[in-house]
Amino acid sequence: MTQPTVRDQIQAGINARTRMDMPLGTGVAFSRAYRQMLGLDGTSVEDAARAAHTPTGPPIHVLEDKIRARRAHAWGHAA
Repeated sequence: MTQPTVRDQIQAGINARTRMDMPLGTGVAFSRAYRQMLGLDGTSVEDAARAAHTPTGPPIHVLEDKIRARRAHAWGHAA
């Protein structure tokens, strides 16, 4: 069995109708990002915000506020 090309993997992600249909690599990436966002891997809020930042997205300080709020909600603390 041959390895799927990057193009095949991207097309599989586009064709996916549910999360279960997504290629394994996509799920792993989402899982890692979610763990990082919640700080389950020891990532600081600042590092998680820098990792999530994109040029077309919200500024880093907004991401930091959202990550803090999400962590507070996940851990049952007041934001």
